[in-house]
Amino acid sequence: MRVLLPVLLSILLCIEPAHSLKCYNCTKVQQSSQCTSVQCPGSSTHCGSLEAGDKNGQENHKFYFKGCTNSCVNFFTESFSKAHMSIPQSIIEVGYSCCSKDLCNGADGIRSSPFALLGALLLSLGPAFFWAMM
Repeated sequence: MRVLLPVLLSILLCIEPAHSLKCYNCTKVQQSSQCTSVQCPGSSTHCGSLEAGDKNGQENHKFYFKGCTNSCVNFFTESFSKAHMSIPQSIIEVGYSCCSKDLCNGADGIRSSPFALLGALLLSLGPAFFWAMM
């Protein structure tokens, strides 16, 4: 009995809780900030994002499609078809991404930058550098 309790405790501590992917989700909105985050079904393994606009760049003809998917190709095909029906011009600009981490198909303004990475690195190394100088 004394051996069983530590073994069970270590098993419980090592097991990660199963959770599904979280993605931003919206269909045919004109601002990416209108998308909301959702818990994807267990079958979804990726987050897709498609931004479509007319070739002239008119703001009133720009649409965002974001959501959970188990196939990046299917998400792109379905979203592109919806975008093409929504924009009257026959030539449209499309930006597309597909990723597999929580909320990786983020709203506009959530982008990674080399300066942000450098800042995070300096902040994390700052205390160690300060400690080494003392």
